[in-house]
Amino acid sequence: MAREGKTSKWGWLSKLFAWRSNKNGGRVVAEKYMEQAWNAPHYKKSANGLGKNSVLKVAAICGSLSTTANNLGLINAATEIAKESISGMEIELLDLSGIPLLNPDLITDDVYPDAVVTFRKKLQEADCVLFATPEYVYSVSGVLKNALDWASLSPNVMGGKPAAVMTAAGDLGGARAQYHLRQMGVYLDLQFVNKPEVFVKAYSSPKKFDENGNLIDTDVKASVKELLLGLQSLATKLLSSRACGPRESFSMVV
Repeated sequence: MAREGKTSKWGWLSKLFAWRSNKNGGRVVAEKYMEQAWNAPHYKKSANGLGKNSVLKVAAICGSLSTTANNLGLINAATEIAKESISGMEIELLDLSGIPLLNPDLITDDVYPDAVVTFRKKLQEADCVLFATPEYVYSVSGVLKNALDWASLSPNVMGGKPAAVMTAAGDLGGARAQYHLRQMGVYLDLQFVNKPEVFVKAYSSPKKFDENGNLIDTDVKASVKELLLGLQSLATKLLSSRACGPRESFSMVV
């Protein structure tokens, strides 16, 4: 077990907002933890955002634990494409296999399980996030949802990060799972690449993956590369804007 941050009887509901009083005696939501993520020092790679010699660190998350999963094949293909043809991008696959189901009983005396601390630290240190997930019951896999639940605990370690998603599934190519993930991204304050949308019909002809889950379709590989270039472009813009100054907090009277 390892220590990370403080918790309270309110669990992940605590510290979502910092409160202050307004002139009329009401309370105002002055700042969310997303704000801290936006202004975090690790985002400011240089005075001009992403420096000329900086490497864009991408944390890859696969929604399947199978070693022959098609979605793992998408992540592996993306990693290979980045190494071979996208300068300044480094993709690291995060291990979800040891992360326990979210249970408040596992958080005692401000301590998270070791696997959770490692996962959250990797996310916090990354510049952006790349997802690949199957579709289960019209949504993302339980493995991915559980990882997102742990990541969302205060402080949210995904807040403000650029993100991209690709899905491999049945006839719709995982569209329902992908759109549900984008909806979850609103709470997590992820900044998703909108285009291109990569939906892979994994079981349709022509064959997209081999028996080991490796991506073999050249058209899909081209789409994955386009998505990575879109992620790189979005990340560069966001990092540059953050280098110019802090993001303004939003306020609302409650």
